[in-house]
Amino acid sequence: MTSEEDILKTVRSVLVERCGVRDDVTLSTKLSEDLGLDSTGLLTFALELENHYRLQLGEDPESPPLSVGDVVALISKGLQESERGSVDSDS
Repeated sequence: MTSEEDILKTVRSVLVERCGVRDDVTLSTKLSEDLGLDSTGLLTFALELENHYRLQLGEDPESPPLSVGDVVALISKGLQESERGSVDSDS
């Protein structure tokens, strides 16, 4: 199982390498307000993470993730559900 700290490291890496972010990134960092990600930057960010983890983030369009912590939690939840699904299908 991937820890939230490992997920945060990956999120930081994607923000730096794919989105050009140079600011410090913490769980409370706001994606648009603090990092200046526009809709294209947010889409790039989401797609890179989905490809990396091989899952769909499944965020609620009515309340999308606003902070890095929200994204980490979303990935963590998706990974847990994915692991449960593979355990169920192995039975």
